[in-house]
Amino acid sequence: MAKTISMLSLGLLCAVSTHAASLSWDDGDPANSAWYAADNWNPNQGPTGSDNLTVGSGLNAALGSAFTITSGTLDIQDGGTVELVLDGDIRLSNNGAVSVNISGELNLNDSGTYLSTNVNTSATQGTFRLNGGSINISDWNNSLRSVGNANSGIGFEFMQAGDTINVSGISAAEQAPYLDKFKNELTFFGFRGQTVTWSGTANGAETQVHEGFKLVRTDDFANGNSTVTLVQVDPNFGPEKIVVYLLGGQSNCFGLGATSGLSSELQAPLAEVLFRYDQPSAGSGSLTTKSWIALQPGSGNNGGLGPEVLFGRILHEEVGSQETRIALVKYAKGGSSLFIDWAPGGNATTVGDGAEYVSFQNTVNSALSDLAILYPNSEISIKGMIWMQGENDARNEQGDAYQTNLNNFIADVRATYGADLPFVVGQLSDGQTDLPAVQLQKVQDAQAAVAAADRWVGLVNTNDLSLLSDNLHFNTAGQVGMGTRFAKVMLTLPLTDDDGNGLDDDWEENHWGEGMTGQDPAGDDDHDGWDNATEYAWDTDPLVSDGVGFTAAPPSGDMVDLSWTTADERRYMIEKSDDLINWTRVHSFIEPASAGEFNMPVETDGESKQFYRIGVHR
Repeated sequence: MAKTISMLSLGLLCAVSTHAASLSWDDGDPANSAWYAADNWNPNQGPTGSDNLTVGSGLNAALGSAFTITSGTLDIQDGGTVELVLDGDIRLSNNGAVSVNISGELNLNDSGTYLSTNVNTSATQGTFRLNGGSINISDWNNSLRSVGNANSGIGFEFMQAGDTINVSGISAAEQAPYLDKFKNELTFFGFRGQTVTWSGTANGAETQVHEGFKLVRTDDFANGNSTVTLVQVDPNFGPEKIVVYLLGGQSNCFGLGATSGLSSELQAPLAEVLFRYDQPSAGSGSLTTKSWIALQPGSGNNGGLGPEVLFGRILHEEVGSQETRIALVKYAKGGSSLFIDWAPGGNATTVGDGAEYVSFQNTVNSALSDLAILYPNSEISIKGMIWMQGENDARNEQGDAYQTNLNNFIADVRATYGADLPFVVGQLSDGQTDLPAVQLQKVQDAQAAVAAADRWVGLVNTNDLSLLSDNLHFNTAGQVGMGTRFAKVMLTLPLTDDDGNGLDDDWEENHWGEGMTGQDPAGDDDHDGWDNATEYAWDTDPLVSDGVGFTAAPPSGDMVDLSWTTADERRYMIEKSDDLINWTRVHSFIEPASAGEFNMPVETDGESKQFYRIGVHR
């Protein structure tokens, strides 16, 4: 495969899916405001812990008994309130979540009410998410003090400036336990799910949780009060662009690679790459779900990894920059099929879509919505998708239909997320001998045929990647290799390359003539010092010494204008240096100019000598 980056210088788990109901509080029985009364919900049924519940704007729901949110959610929308009265008790387990949105309130007012974490349940985990709202706690001793412990996964996540937890009723004797609770037991998350480490004194503390934001705790113990508020400190934070890649499939995308088999470098979070995933079954991944976090292993089976770790790292190394951040969204389900679970409905809606495809879209849409909140100054776009799936279809004798099903699925994804969206398919491996051989071959052939017929679809060969002893799932080294290949192939698209020399067949025929494919990538027919691989990367004429006319205008203040000739289906990057040795990539994913000539002002420090170079990528 030809190198796709060129620089120019100047000066497993097969769990059965269960689908929650979506209920909205409508206070249909004002005389009976009981939380469990079916008449108070639309549709007319009582809520369960696996349901997705909504209390809408201007509505006030009261909870006077214990309610455990397991895999479901409670969404308090703009201006809505939920008040825990008498023995009201919200409990979270198995990643249950409570969201309090703009001007919404979760009030714990009466003695005996508390937020509970099911402290006797080892699986306790979940998040109270503030998104423009507040949690008001008037009985500290019987509420917040009961939340969380050093081993729980309970957290409070702050999404917008002004999000606040107000605590009152802290007696003098309770001040030390209160501070200890913050330091050792409660988990506070910033925008990207980082765990907050508090610093400060008994009179307050603060910590940065996201670019441009910090959490501030202000204590007024003389009056028994304390508040935690998200404060914005830089309104212009964030990169210019965030480019998003989607990951979907079944168990080999979900991942059974063991994190312990990675180097310490690969085990460490990579803050420069954003990662979001939703685990399809309780207790699978070990990371915070449904929140943007730094890329790291842990989202796979038993805290393992799929292809995302190397896929994201390679993309960051090759095309990430100071002003362009890579972001990944992953949803995969072990044992899921394309012909049923991921079946496409044929349009940009979820109507007619299979259950796992619906969950995938819900995960992506929620992730994009949150990302826009987290980075309001950034341009966000989806740039591609990788797909590792097919085992279930082979096992269920769906090989003959797989090519049609995959084509239809890709078309549906593009209708939903963008025409000509680059799509890379991981081909099943010859080593997956746990699958029926005839059906395995049919799925492999179908995957290859889909990629061969669409220049915006790439194929990753996995035959030489190592597997676990089950001869079905890729091990740690296999996932490292797969993620690397996914990234490398993604950066070649679009491409038609039947001879496998890394040069696009159409590009070769446009310059050398019909049938003249298979040119030597290292050749230099025009003797201009650029080999054919470089000529193809820049889309220049390999038979004429032409170049791209890279120039820099004299600096004006602290800005310099860079200009060069661009080409279709290419993107560009800018790097700078003050010594021609150490280079910093400042911009990437610069789209080509419609007129073919591109000018870009670049900020300088206005004093020291600086050098610039441009690069090209796909």
